[in-house]
Amino acid sequence: MGGGWVVMNKYIKNKGWIVSFSGLGINLALGILYTWSIFKMSIKDSIDKGDGFFNWNLSSLNDPYAVCCLTFAFSMIIAGRIQDKLSPRFTAMIGGLLAGIGLILVSQSYNLIVWILGFGIMTGTGIGFAYAAALPLL
Repeated sequence: MGGGWVVMNKYIKNKGWIVSFSGLGINLALGILYTWSIFKMSIKDSIDKGDGFFNWNLSSLNDPYAVCCLTFAFSMIIAGRIQDKLSPRFTAMIGGLLAGIGLILVSQSYNLIVWILGFGIMTGTGIGFAYAAALPLL
């Protein structure tokens, strides 16, 4: 029995489908970047109402998203090297943890700096790591 996986006492001959569906699932989950439009409108509504929660300038409304895009792009380079040395599974797990921690961080704050650090840097890095692991699979 060579070339397959044993999962729960069942032999799986072709693990390519498992890897493909795992990569698809990761890519679907990483639509996090596109949730910014929802966050942005809620933050803008809060600023317009003057309810005291988000005291940001309107000109800085897209700063967390811009930092996220930049971080995402550059972190893919680092993640690619890490996945070559360790494994795509490890890189994807690190990406999921970073993205999750970043989103938890921003859920607890109204501060622009926290949003830039949480959504921009942590979530952006997480997205970059997870994409770097998933894209070559697909």
